[in-house]
Amino acid sequence: MKIRTGFVSNSSTTSFCIYGAVINENTMLESLKKLVEDGVIKNESVKTMIKDDSFDVYEMEKVFEEHEVDLNIYHDYDSCMIYLGKSPTSLKDNETGKEFKTSIENCIKNIIKSKNLEYKWYAEEIQS
Repeated sequence: MKIRTGFVSNSSTTSFCIYGAVINENTMLESLKKLVEDGVIKNESVKTMIKDDSFDVYEMEKVFEEHEVDLNIYHDYDSCMIYLGKSPTSLKDNETGKEFKTSIENCIKNIIKSKNLEYKWYAEEIQS
């Protein structure tokens, strides 16, 4: 039997391709804080994330479902960046590319109030 003495990693990667935007955790938390203050989000786990100043992608997925936000969310823990968008496979048969992109941009703008977002295609692989 061979015993490995070097570095062993049990991490995995997630690959994805989306049209959308990327933001940092702080921007996301600030946007969520504003939505909670405005009464849009009443979810207690989001309030806890804001209070603890820590982002939890799994709780955000639940919030997106509760509020019928049709976006995929990916969290790169190494860079503290969050990818929001949709896969090209979710393009509807009767939807143009422009309509697809516009609907995603509008959805993100309802959550993130920053004017500095760059909307584009992202093909990434992140540690999960």
